[in-house]
Amino acid sequence: MTPGVFTVGGLFIPQGVRRFVALALFLLVVLPGPGFAADPYATGVFKLHFGSMPEELGIANSEGSTLMVYFWQEGCPYCERMEKEVLSAPEIKKTLSEKFHPMEVNIFGSKEMGDFAGKPFTEKSFAGQMKVIYTPTVVFFDKEGRETFRLPGFWQAPHFKAAMVYAREGHYGKMSFQEFLRYHWFKPETKEGAE
Repeated sequence: MTPGVFTVGGLFIPQGVRRFVALALFLLVVLPGPGFAADPYATGVFKLHFGSMPEELGIANSEGSTLMVYFWQEGCPYCERMEKEVLSAPEIKKTLSEKFHPMEVNIFGSKEMGDFAGKPFTEKSFAGQMKVIYTPTVVFFDKEGRETFRLPGFWQAPHFKAAMVYAREGHYGKMSFQEFLRYHWFKPETKEGAE
């Protein structure tokens, strides 16, 4: 056998190739992946929660904030965009920290939590109870724990900011979100001299 040559099933593998393969495998194990797994806590927006919706609602009410639940899942590219482009935006982070009690739920998660009735559930079961079927989905609740507004899918920062105002200020009881966007949020500018 020639020094520096290794055989696998009769195939000769030079020592340099073995070192390269060993280094590549080491780097795959040690280095983080391409960032495809969403981590809502990385945004600094979400608070560690008790997992009990009545407790979370009580905290939100005592803070004078609105309870917001962000449903996500690992490997969701739109969740990653939501976290990087929207939830991490300074103005949105500031509004969330001042006026909302944001919490996150992994729709396939196994963490124990309790629903609004205090019944024990896993995150996955709670997402099913809330009928969340795709991610990201953001759900806002009133002071009694009733769902007031649901924002399904990825929305750009201006639309998400509008959704926060829509949910927080009670516009959901007066008009649809589309009407709110059209007539109150993205009002067409009137041109000078136009009647």
